[in-house]
Amino acid sequence: MDWKNPLKDMSKPMRYATIAGALGIGGYMVYRHHSTTGSWNPWSSTPSGTSNSAGTSTSIDPITGMAYTDDNATDPITGQTYLAEATQYGSVAAAEASVSAYGQSTATGSGIPVNPASPASTGSINTPVGTNVYTSNAAWAQAVTAGLVSVGYDGPTVAAALGAYETETPLTPAQIKIVNTAIAEYGPAPTGNLQIIAAPASGPGASTPVTAPTVSGGKVVSVTQTAATLSWTGNNATKYTVTLTGPGKSNGQVSNITRTTISYKTLEADHNYNIQILPYNSSGTPGKVVAIDFHTLAGKPV
Repeated sequence: MDWKNPLKDMSKPMRYATIAGALGIGGYMVYRHHSTTGSWNPWSSTPSGTSNSAGTSTSIDPITGMAYTDDNATDPITGQTYLAEATQYGSVAAAEASVSAYGQSTATGSGIPVNPASPASTGSINTPVGTNVYTSNAAWAQAVTAGLVSVGYDGPTVAAALGAYETETPLTPAQIKIVNTAIAEYGPAPTGNLQIIAAPASGPGASTPVTAPTVSGGKVVSVTQTAATLSWTGNNATKYTVTLTGPGKSNGQVSNITRTTISYKTLEADHNYNIQILPYNSSGTPGKVVAIDFHTLAGKPV
C-alpha cells in the first residue's frame, strides 16, 4: 500500500492550520510531561518529586524537604534561609524547634558546644533562667569567655563582668548586657543560684563610671648605639603590654608589667625603633595604644 501525504489535497491555509494545531498539541503534551516528572526531556519517566533539577518547582531538595525554588527563601521563624538552617541544624523542623525554644540561634562560631538557656520566665532581670551542662562556675566562665571573644567581645571586659556576676557584685548596665548574653547562650552559672544585681544609678552603692586607662608623656630617657631606656606616665592604668619593633635582637612583647619604664639592650646602631604601649586598668579594661619612636646612635659601641 502506497503512503499518501494527508496534506496533499488540502488548501494552503488548511495545511498551516493543521500543522499549527499539531504543534500546539505536542507542546501541551511536553508541558504535561514536565509537570508530572519535573523534567523537560519528553522521554524521561522520573516520578514527580524525585528529580534533582534545582530549577523546577516540583523538584524536592532532600536537604530541606522542600522545593528547590524555596531553598533561598527566608524562614520567618528563624530569619535564616531554609537551606542554611537545614544544613546547620540537620532539618528545617529542627531549626525551627530550636529557635522557638531558645529564642535565638544556638551557633556562636566558637567551636565550643553551646547549651542555650531555657526561655526566660516572667519576672525581673534577677530571675534565674534555665540550666546548663557545666559542672563548675569556672568551666562555665571559661566557655562563655571563649565563645564571646570568638564573636568580637573583648576578653578582659567579659571576664570582669562574669567575675562581678559570680561574686554577686552590682553590675553596670554594660556588664548586665554581657551577662545576659552569656546566660542566653550558655545558661546561668551552674552553682550558687546567682542573681544579676544592677548597681543603682545614684545614691549609696551607685556604680562609679569606669575611666579608661591612658598613657601620656612618653619619652626617651637615654639612648646609645645598642641600648635605650624609655618612660611614660600612666593614667588610671595598673599594668601595660609593651611591644618593641625594629631590626636586630629585641625583647619583642612584654606583658603585664606594672612599671612605667622599660630598657632594651643588644639593639643595632643607627636604626629606627618603636615601642607600643597598651594600658589596662584594675578591671582589665584596655585603653588606647600609644607609640614612642627612637633612633639608636651611629658608630661602634664604646
